[in-house]
Amino acid sequence: MNFIAGSLLLLLNPDNEKELQEIYIIDDQYEENIFWILVHIMKEKNWRVLFLDGTPGIYIMIKNLEKKMKEFIPEIYEHIFAIGVISIKKLLLGFELFFDEK
Repeated sequence: MNFIAGSLLLLLNPDNEKELQEIYIIDDQYEENIFWILVHIMKEKNWRVLFLDGTPGIYIMIKNLEKKMKEFIPEIYEHIFAIGVISIKKLLLGFELFFDEK
């Protein structure tokens, strides 16, 4: 979850136009706004299911992604699977099995 919070802090920073070499302090109000955005994403968009044991939410999101790809960009969908990526879900399952082995 920290990578989501970190990305929000970086991307929504009002001082993005400043030079990288300048040193500045993020004000408390800005951090609080980012916190509430993160709460909204986790609760209203239901991204908290991504962080449950077994990551059940990732499979739901992958299924939705595959469905949207078939509907809106069928050429890209067909190409991805034509080059050997049979299913993103199977790819993730293999990734899980690799790291679960002890």
